[in-house]
Amino acid sequence: MATENSGGEGEELTAPGRPPRPPVPLGPYLPSWEIAGQFNPTNNINAATNPFEVWTYGYTANPDCSGPVVPFRFKKYAGDIAGRAAALWSMGPNPDSNTGDLPMVSQSEGATQLSPLRYSPQGLAMHPGPANQCAVVRFTAPAAGKYHIVGRFWAENITAGGTNTLTSLSFNGGPPVNALSVTAPSGPAQSNPFDVVRQLQAGNTIDFRVGANGSFYNDTTGLNGYIQLN
Repeated sequence: MATENSGGEGEELTAPGRPPRPPVPLGPYLPSWEIAGQFNPTNNINAATNPFEVWTYGYTANPDCSGPVVPFRFKKYAGDIAGRAAALWSMGPNPDSNTGDLPMVSQSEGATQLSPLRYSPQGLAMHPGPANQCAVVRFTAPAAGKYHIVGRFWAENITAGGTNTLTSLSFNGGPPVNALSVTAPSGPAQSNPFDVVRQLQAGNTIDFRVGANGSFYNDTTGLNGYIQLN
């Protein structure tokens, strides 16, 4: 559900190891959506649906993240993902304990930052799959207008051989926009900020995509930001 903003800049929230939430110039009473703020399974996993309002959580089968987005059909409340309770959408469990529910989109319910995963409190996390599937968060425009999309992807897994993913946006299934690899070397984790304005028609889509950039192991990648209809 869209929220209404009374004006001013978007609130900046920080957590240890987490990039600050990007400021968003908000006009009076403009509809906006927080990318990580409406992850339905966290609110009520039993009643969760996918798609949910303007959001769809799914994957593409192609390593370059092209092709149709297939919605996830498996929902799960996990009591321990990197030490915190989390809700997730995924393709479903498989026999390989190293791949778990991948690909998936999840949200931590913890109130503190995690280590070695920079899994932010209430933050959204994406992970590609073992067969080079890309994890996708899709926004479907509810009305025609000019949309301001601002936020960032960032590397969340800081273990040895940690996050190394290819992140991008795509409009209406088109070519990648703002494509950039994010990695977690021994120093600060890398991020891929985006700040894009696009004219969209009702039913047009914005895809936030995370693909494996080689090996898919330890590829947890964070996503946060806002979409505003101007």
